[in-house]
Amino acid sequence: LGIVLTAGTLALVILVLPLEHWLKMDGSGSGPPLTAQVVRGATYALALQVLASIIFGFLSGQFMVLGRAHIGGYWNNAKNVCMILFALPCIAVHTSFRILAFAQLAAVLICTLGALITLYRIGPDIFPTLRYWDGGSVGKILKPSGYFAMLFSCQFLVYQAPILILQWGIGPVAVAAFSVSRTIFSM
Repeated sequence: LGIVLTAGTLALVILVLPLEHWLKMDGSGSGPPLTAQVVRGATYALALQVLASIIFGFLSGQFMVLGRAHIGGYWNNAKNVCMILFALPCIAVHTSFRILAFAQLAAVLICTLGALITLYRIGPDIFPTLRYWDGGSVGKILKPSGYFAMLFSCQFLVYQAPILILQWGIGPVAVAAFSVSRTIFSM
C-alpha cells in the first residue's frame, strides 16, 4: 500500500509536465489538438489505473491461497468486462479521453472493492490487515524489490523510451515502423 500510495503521489507530477507538447498532441503533430488538461488528466488516470490494478491483482491472487483460484479469475473477468461497459457510454457520447480514463479507473476500483468484500467473506483468516505491521522489516522487504525496480527501469529504457523519443522527434509513422520492425526482429 505504501508503494502504491507513494507512486500515486509521485504521479501527480504528470499534471504539470508538458506531455501534450512532448507527444505532439497539441496540434503540432498530424492528429487533432488536445488540451493540456485532457492529455495530462488521461495520463494521470491511466497511472492510477495501473496502481489500482496492482492492488486488485494482489487481492484476486489471494483466492489461490484458499484453493479457489477460479474466484480470482472471475473477478479478473468482471474487471475486464466492467472496463468495457464503463467505456462504452463514454465512447457513445464522445467524451474526452480524460473522462474515459477515469471511467475505466472507476471500474477497476469497484471491482477491487468487490474482490475485497468477497475475500473478507470467503477467507477472513487471510484477509489483508495492518495488525501485524513490523516497521523494522520494511527495509529487508524493499531491498530485494530494488532489484526488480532496476529490471523494470531497464525494460522501460530499452522498449518504451525509444518509442517516446521517436514519437516526440519524428511522429507516429516512425513509431509504427519502429514497433513493427522491432517485433519482427525479435521473432
